[in-house]
Amino acid sequence: MHGLSFRAVLAATFTGTFALGACSDDSSNPTSASVADAGRPDSAPALDAGPKPGPLRPVVAVGGAHVCAILADDTLRCWGSNAVGELGNPQVVAQSDGTYTFDGESAPFPRPASAGKVASVALGIFDSYDQQATCAVLPDSNVSCWGSDRTGALGRGDSSAAFADRPHAEALPVLGLGRAVQVATNGAFSCAVGTSGDVRCWGSNETFVTGTTLAGDVRSAMVVPLPEGRKATAVTVGVAHACALLDDATVACWGSDSVGEIGRAADAQQSPSPTPTVVSALGDVVEIGAGYYDTCARTKQGQILCWGLNEYGELGRAASDSALHSDFASALVRLPPSGVASQLAVGYVHACAVLSDGTIWCWGSNISGELGSGSVSAAQSAQPVKVDGLPGPAVSVTAGALLTCAVLEDRTVWCWGDNSHGALGQMDVDTVAHPLPAQVKF
Repeated sequence: MHGLSFRAVLAATFTGTFALGACSDDSSNPTSASVADAGRPDSAPALDAGPKPGPLRPVVAVGGAHVCAILADDTLRCWGSNAVGELGNPQVVAQSDGTYTFDGESAPFPRPASAGKVASVALGIFDSYDQQATCAVLPDSNVSCWGSDRTGALGRGDSSAAFADRPHAEALPVLGLGRAVQVATNGAFSCAVGTSGDVRCWGSNETFVTGTTLAGDVRSAMVVPLPEGRKATAVTVGVAHACALLDDATVACWGSDSVGEIGRAADAQQSPSPTPTVVSALGDVVEIGAGYYDTCARTKQGQILCWGLNEYGELGRAASDSALHSDFASALVRLPPSGVASQLAVGYVHACAVLSDGTIWCWGSNISGELGSGSVSAAQSAQPVKVDGLPGPAVSVTAGALLTCAVLEDRTVWCWGDNSHGALGQMDVDTVAHPLPAQVKF
């Protein structure tokens, strides 16, 4: 599937499934879209809580076709697709004629490879397998990115445009950013929360996600104008929009407003906005996540609300007969009775939640088994379904494009879904769906 967009894969698969009559809508990401270490589960140990059992922190990030985990010694280990250097392996080779080649282009790495020490990490889930990026907050609170720089998502300045088409496996600091507490990327643009609570974004500015109306790509960090008097505690990015969790437990979103993904009322829909607008009727939020053209939030009470595009049931409620069904107002995801969510993960067109009992429930697209239900007989599910086959309670879950990963209480990592780029960490590559979790082999 190298070079294909996720949308093309989804469309082709769903078209075939519909023809067979096997699709179910039985009304189961980030980047940052999945963002690891931001809005951690309330019950998860703090990162500075001293020695931890096992080799892992409870931190795993899932991207379009690669996965990264942070070990207890702060070392970053990544595996899966490495088409543009997104694993952080220095395999770009400079030729004598001034051109570059990539040793191992299109070759996946199903074994986790070391990529230095970090404090937190975010992986991109953009619309193409060859436009992936990885960003990390380093132990000194500076931010570095690597992978694809086609639209400036690595934040390397205007001069980087001359080298935009080559892989960038080397990690370099983001220009104009300064120290940060969290970063999110989607491979086309990136955003970070500064230590003072400001938000800065860079990369593709087609939908004004950098907080400005500048034309073209913005290759260094720009300040996003948050609502007056407010500071951000976390940021998440979708394919064409971004949202920030503010210090008053509200959410403000900006960028694309095509299908309600920034939470405005239907009668207020307009062209892309560079100015964050607070999502109405939404409060007590402790965690946020953005997917393709959808957004979800977890509240202090353990509820999950989603809004935006619902093409595959990714909002957790039944889609209409129309292929493009939008909801401009946030609405509750129907979790199991008495289910209290302790953590949220939003993938490309599916989402998951860890409940207080340690079980994981997912909803949305299931074409590669990314819902973890043990079956792909239903190509999608608007009703959350329980992830089957985990040997113990989960601490966290992270959703990517066509795959999902979880960290259990014993610090083992389990993944399910698509393995065409080796992202399941099984030391092999295949093109079949994996609807049951398998333990990553470090």
